[in-house]
Amino acid sequence: MTWVLQLGTTMTDRLYLDLRGQTYWYIRKVPMALKAKMLYPHTGKAHYRVNLKTGDIRHAQRQRNIINVAFDAEVSAARKRRAGIQEDALIVEVTTLRRWVADAVNKGDADARQSVAEDIALENAEKLEGKFGDDFAARYYQTATNTRPGTEIDAYLDNFIAQNPARPHTNYRRKKVINDLAAWRSGLFVEVITRDIARQFVDEVIAPGRKPETINGDLGVLSSYWKWLSDQGYVNDSCANHWTRFRRKSEKKELDDRQRAYSDDEMRLLFRSTKPMRLDLLDCATISAMSGARLEEVGSLKVKDADLKALTLFLPGTKTEAAPRKIPLHADLVSIFSRRAEGKAPSDWVFHELPIRKSDALKGRAAKISQAFTRFRRSVGIGHTAEAEERSPVDFHSFRRWFATQLRKHNTPDRLIDGICGWTRADMQDRYTWSADVFGQMREAVANVKMP
Repeated sequence: MTWVLQLGTTMTDRLYLDLRGQTYWYIRKVPMALKAKMLYPHTGKAHYRVNLKTGDIRHAQRQRNIINVAFDAEVSAARKRRAGIQEDALIVEVTTLRRWVADAVNKGDADARQSVAEDIALENAEKLEGKFGDDFAARYYQTATNTRPGTEIDAYLDNFIAQNPARPHTNYRRKKVINDLAAWRSGLFVEVITRDIARQFVDEVIAPGRKPETINGDLGVLSSYWKWLSDQGYVNDSCANHWTRFRRKSEKKELDDRQRAYSDDEMRLLFRSTKPMRLDLLDCATISAMSGARLEEVGSLKVKDADLKALTLFLPGTKTEAAPRKIPLHADLVSIFSRRAEGKAPSDWVFHELPIRKSDALKGRAAKISQAFTRFRRSVGIGHTAEAEERSPVDFHSFRRWFATQLRKHNTPDRLIDGICGWTRADMQDRYTWSADVFGQMREAVANVKMP
């Protein structure tokens, strides 16, 4: 068994995924009141089913993110149909007509189909005008005949986000900048964004009062969205992507100002201060320092994740596909998990005092820990000790950096550090074949880390 398989298959996220034989299916329950309003082939069905045609869980998870959007859109349309609102059903109908034209084998067939589509669209649009208004009738006709003046800025935003999964705050940022552009001027389409229009949007909306890093982040979102639209065929190749032209030059930080690990002296001050951390901060900080866990990984721990008999710790991962991992449990953490597991069920939170948030919330469960720790760090004189424009070179994440630094000090191989810290990519499985005692090597490496 390769090391990647050993770490990656213990607690895989299978929400809405069902392995049938060697193939995953997407299966999601349809609200009972909407069963009759869900379109074929799901009309009247209790579940929405899609054969994903893959046995690879990672591939299935990526497809699930895309299908989730389609399912939510269909449920929304079914609710409207149940309420007697038919716009969504009409758009589905007219899009089918447009695809029929596009699927023509040769130009002669395409011209003939286009003529038929125009006749059908015109007849239907005239009927729809009185019921839904001029705007909707025009939209219907233009969609059916492929004569719309351009692609709306936010037309495919939901699909873009679904196909490029990210954390909630990243998705919030994506939606904000793209929606800001869509609302900036009336009549804007992707195809009409020239260099001058792009520059005006940057100067008027993105840039004022913001740092170069923030501006560049928004420009990166827009550039990625434009490229994705082109790759997906939603716009043609002649649609220019001007956004990276307007990147701002960031000021180079001095070496001491970059994000870094805590020094041993700072670790002693944090953990042995005359003004001690409160217990939840101390537990979180200790777990991060002795496991390399990210703050949100600590906040997401369940009682069952710490196996006190096998001395293993499963970290659920919050950032990358490689992040979910099982690692050896450091001896210094056993007492913390034993105390916090007392009287709890396996599915209970280790840090029960943290708030329960929705999966798409901008803040994670551990946000309060981050804020409280920052106040404590400043109170003992570590890092920036007051509100400042520049980010402090140390923060809670510096415990993770300190842990990785300790592993390197004990000459731990990079491949083991990558696995313990959740940095190894899935394709590493093809590059390395690990010996059977790799977990023993990891256990020895983790045991070498000692509090100063």
